[in-house]
Amino acid sequence: MHRSVLSIRPFRNLWVGQLISQFGDVLYSLVFMWMVLEKTGDPKYVGYVMAFGAAPYVLFSLYAGTLADRLDRRMLLIVSDVLSAVLVIAFMIIILAVESPPLIVICVIAFLLGTSNVIAAPARAAITPRLVPESRLQEAIAFNSMSQGMMPFIGALLSGFGLALLQWIAKAFMYSLAFALNAVTFIISAFFMATLPKVVAERTDEPKSPLRDAIEGIKFIFTHKALAIAILIAVGMNFFVAPFMPVYTYIAKEVFEGTPATLAFLEAGFFSGMVVGSILAMRLRTKRPGLAFAFFLMLAGLTIIPMGFTSNFWLFMGLNFLCGVLIPPANIPMGTFIQLQTDDAYRGRVNSAMGTMAAMVMPIGMAMSGLLLSWLTLPGLFIFMGGGMALCASVGFFSKSLRTSTLPSTDLPGSEDPPASESSQTAPSSLPVALDP
Repeated sequence: MHRSVLSIRPFRNLWVGQLISQFGDVLYSLVFMWMVLEKTGDPKYVGYVMAFGAAPYVLFSLYAGTLADRLDRRMLLIVSDVLSAVLVIAFMIIILAVESPPLIVICVIAFLLGTSNVIAAPARAAITPRLVPESRLQEAIAFNSMSQGMMPFIGALLSGFGLALLQWIAKAFMYSLAFALNAVTFIISAFFMATLPKVVAERTDEPKSPLRDAIEGIKFIFTHKALAIAILIAVGMNFFVAPFMPVYTYIAKEVFEGTPATLAFLEAGFFSGMVVGSILAMRLRTKRPGLAFAFFLMLAGLTIIPMGFTSNFWLFMGLNFLCGVLIPPANIPMGTFIQLQTDDAYRGRVNSAMGTMAAMVMPIGMAMSGLLLSWLTLPGLFIFMGGGMALCASVGFFSKSLRTSTLPSTDLPGSEDPPASESSQTAPSSLPVALDP
């Protein structure tokens, strides 16, 4: 009788902890964006704050990867959650003391929360293959992807109703109460991370300086042509998709004349698509990850273009949902392929190198969102975002190494798997390319 990969206790605890943490991420990102737009009235400042939050991925991700290959990855996850809880509590106290904190304070908090997330990112990506058998790796990645859609979907819906209720009952305390709840989610997540086994990279070489270790991770990527092409595509796509979230906020407030709940429901539409797409990807068991990567991401880009031409909320939501459906069938097979190409000793560094290269253009795109909106108008900006994404994705069809990449045969649902070791089960790993708007 086939058992779900969630029957493996360490992976299940990691997954549950991620669910709770992701709920907190959705909550504070929604509140942050709406707070900035409400207090400034200008969407470009939302882009600035988001750029501050994304900047640590460029500045510190490589160093975080070297930490993930030197230290206990479980402990890095715990430290990240605890630090995030402390930061949101501090910000809660600030907004209780000062009704309208200066924009620079909001930017600093966003930067520090981004730094906390950077600490965890390579460790989180590297730890999964040590908790499941190799034959269950694609299923585990699919569950992780599903959680990236499911909990933000649930979180966005709950946030939408909850923020609307708070705005009606106690608008003066809406933001502080939201951040208090956010702190609780990080504390609970830290508890689940503490239940994981100790996981240290299996290295035979002596750790070098952080810079030299990071350079080795980058070199590893570019010795595998398919990985290098996938990353270059991701860099281009992340630039084009970067303005999406600041523009989301503008659409919710100005086009649909909504409230924070409207923004939350827009988020829920995309993430519900992510859940459906993850289940679909789990069933498809794609063998040609490069083709799936190019095909589905190109379609996702094309669904974005018509969003800029409608003022109908439900049509926008339908396109939003479809875009979410198309992301996991691209990312999950490619994520599995990348993981199966990377030795455990390089996991943290390769994860962080790939994350840095893919994320380095995000702050630029976010910061430019307000200017692009004023220059191109809303329809033009959506053509820019969706058309640019589709064009970048199409490059994958012209790369033979990416186009012909294959995944090894794995056990299909219905087969038995040996149980994973609680502390030493190994499989190669790397970071799935993240392109979620």
